[in-house]
Amino acid sequence: MWAVRGVLIGLVVVMGCRTPPPTPAIHPLSADEFATTVQTISEPPGYFDSDNFVSNETAYLHIVRTLQQVGAHDGVYVGVGPDQNFTYIARIRPKLAFLVDIRRENLLEHLLFKALFEIARTRQEYLSLLFSKPIRPDAGLGPTPSIQAMVDYFDRTPGDERLYQNTLARLTRSITAYRLNLSPDDFRTIQDTYRAFFTYHLDMRFEFKRPSLNGLNFPVYREFLLEKDLEGHQGNFLNSDDDFAFIKQMSANNLIIPITGDFAGDKALAGVGAYIRDRGEAVSAFYLSNVEFYLVPNGRMDAFVQNVKRLPIHDRSVFIRAFVNLQSASHPERVDQYLLTPTLQYIRSVLRLYDAGRYRTYWDIGTADYIRSR
Repeated sequence: MWAVRGVLIGLVVVMGCRTPPPTPAIHPLSADEFATTVQTISEPPGYFDSDNFVSNETAYLHIVRTLQQVGAHDGVYVGVGPDQNFTYIARIRPKLAFLVDIRRENLLEHLLFKALFEIARTRQEYLSLLFSKPIRPDAGLGPTPSIQAMVDYFDRTPGDERLYQNTLARLTRSITAYRLNLSPDDFRTIQDTYRAFFTYHLDMRFEFKRPSLNGLNFPVYREFLLEKDLEGHQGNFLNSDDDFAFIKQMSANNLIIPITGDFAGDKALAGVGAYIRDRGEAVSAFYLSNVEFYLVPNGRMDAFVQNVKRLPIHDRSVFIRAFVNLQSASHPERVDQYLLTPTLQYIRSVLRLYDAGRYRTYWDIGTADYIRSR
């Protein structure tokens, strides 16, 4: 087992500071550019045995202060999975974001989110439309409600079938206009995803498709929205008007691009790297979630590393991981009994250690030369 060499970060921001980095200049993509990029970079989808409608990472905010301290901002963000990406994007304020996932269902869910951002004018309206729960005149939310106030309101407000049907029709029109030549099966998947948010709303949780694998107590969406950082601040992007406005603007300008792709595949990440390089940009942060947990036992880590080497990076470029705490050992940064521990590591460090043969196990990958967050 390799000893941890933590990188100690000086406190360059005030403790608990919520000020985001400067918003970069926005260079929108046209609808045609967006559609072409999605279609030309995407790979054929693969199978993953779960319904990832929402994240299973309640500790995702534990690294946001360190993310700002190491200077991970601007540039291009690369991520995986559903809407946990939006909070990281809001913190980093990139010029462009790619969301690469092996499941086509994830691409379709992000088209649903894109259409919701297009329609919703405020954070509270976004959640209202996502859950199909109307905001009544006596809701008492005010113009800038906290995430706690919104969760409390939508917890006690029943879903409305008519609002669901009306919004689904609006969303379908918007998604059709994205010119992605979606099939009837694609639209059925989008409808099923939207229906799941209507049915389970704040009780939605990550689930495996095989019931025998669902013994773990994954968090519900309510917990995810209300999660706090290590200083005790709620930090989901839906807790901030500025964060929501930034994500809404990026989405409207076609700058959050969902791609179907395998991290160890031969097309998607290579295509993302070429696209970023052609724009004269570099990756500021690459959110991996726990994908390496699956790449290592399947013998696909080398193919992934070779793809990472095709990405333009700089000295501050970082990986954001969600390390799976093993039964035999917990990550040194683990807080309480969280199943997943978020960590940061400079991408150049990852490549150096891999080439030196330092990564023999999943534990090595998660604990060698990570950046300490506490």
